[in-house]
Amino acid sequence: YNPNLSFTELGSIVRKEGRDIPDGTKLYVFDIISILDWKINATIPYSQRMKLMEKLKEFNSPAIEVVEQVECKTPEDAENVFNLYKEMGEEGIMLRSSDGRYKHGRATINQGLIYKFKVKETADAIIIGFKNGSDAKEGLEREVDVHGHRKHLGKVGDRVEADRLGSILVKMEDGTETNIGLAKTFTDDKYPDAEEIWKHREVIKGMCVEFEYMPVGVKDKPRWGRMTRFRRDKTFHGELASGKVRITKALTEPY
Repeated sequence: YNPNLSFTELGSIVRKEGRDIPDGTKLYVFDIISILDWKINATIPYSQRMKLMEKLKEFNSPAIEVVEQVECKTPEDAENVFNLYKEMGEEGIMLRSSDGRYKHGRATINQGLIYKFKVKETADAIIIGFKNGSDAKEGLEREVDVHGHRKHLGKVGDRVEADRLGSILVKMEDGTETNIGLAKTFTDDKYPDAEEIWKHREVIKGMCVEFEYMPVGVKDKPRWGRMTRFRRDKTFHGELASGKVRITKALTEPY
């Protein structure tokens, strides 16, 4: 964290090797694992790794801070801690299993290792386009990482366009454009799923929708946007000279 840099600026620096770290940058440590344990994919529980983190304090470095851990024994404990940090203006909290192993990359709910407990916001927007999904090219071998997990084929040259919904391009009232997916809670009687939305995309284009998102992301755009519902009770009045759009209450529900 650096109080003089935005999320985007700091992210650009730390993602590239060889970049000078600006003065005032602090490393907040919330997990740790040795190189040897990393290579052998060790299953040291988080409770023991917390003790290793405490040893970092012996360096007495102003550039390193071990993140405070709060034990939560019940769901109510977790909700109280979440509300405390939310009142302090924080985005949310992370919940860790004290018995959980170290996990590189994303963790799933079924793994039971780590959970995000974060604030979500909602916004209205209009659909201005759609993006095709993609499939991995046939015959390509997926690389295997040091832990034996197959890597995702995400490079442009590794994938081919597919005739199905990939994402929905929307424009918010302030003119911001962003791609969103479908929320797990999305329901609609006429267009109930991605297949039906893709099939009727020319009809759906221009409709108003509500989507949920994390408020802070790269390039100052909504993060992890997911469409929750169509807003048939609202209508789009066209793009303003400023690039913004105007969405108001609909007199009828034509769709």
